[in-house]
Amino acid sequence: MDLSITEKFILLAQHPAKAKFMVSDIHVNYGFSGSLLLEMSEKAKISIDNDLVVLQRGERSSNPVISEIESLINDSGKSRKMKYWVSKIAGKSGKYKKIFLQSLANKRLIRIESKRFLGLIPYMNHYLLDSRTRNSLIQELKNSVLQKKALKNDITILLSLVEACKMHKVLATDKIELKKLKKELKEIVKNNPIAGTVDQTIQEVQVAVMAAIFASTIASTTAVTSS
Repeated sequence: MDLSITEKFILLAQHPAKAKFMVSDIHVNYGFSGSLLLEMSEKAKISIDNDLVVLQRGERSSNPVISEIESLINDSGKSRKMKYWVSKIAGKSGKYKKIFLQSLANKRLIRIESKRFLGLIPYMNHYLLDSRTRNSLIQELKNSVLQKKALKNDITILLSLVEACKMHKVLATDKIELKKLKKELKEIVKNNPIAGTVDQTIQEVQVAVMAAIFASTIASTTAVTSS
């Protein structure tokens, strides 16, 4: 089945048995934001020039989320760093994720239930429907790391997001295997550059995602301890 990088990221993050993601909202939102920017880079929609994100000329994406991000970058008024866009898009992730979750539901990979809190506030539950596709993706990523296979661009991008968002337990739960996977993955992300702008974007997004997650975690912890 043909899935985009962002769809694959969401499918990986989806809990196999419960109506939630396997990692925290902070990790999912910033990883989701990073996956969109990396997908745009891989499709030559954006590039990086002097640490600034540059929108490339050309036909707008048919994907409504990516098309809206193209408009955000175009209408920004000035060039901005990747860190800004990772945080900006993460702030809109609630709206954007619904679109991608619906896309996965249309492909019968997940099941969506529309609910209302107290009968008033609408929200969405999402359950894994096709475990085979998700398991196949997990196995491909795991084999790429542990068997040190040559990596395709989309696999390198997904592995970089797994590392940045600390999603290692999505790939392995056995303690020994998990320890080995973390070590090997760190080396792969560090030493396995891919062509041009995509590689540069991976590095920029990784730093931005990790910095944003760290800052958000500190802010949440401070709010709890001071209350």
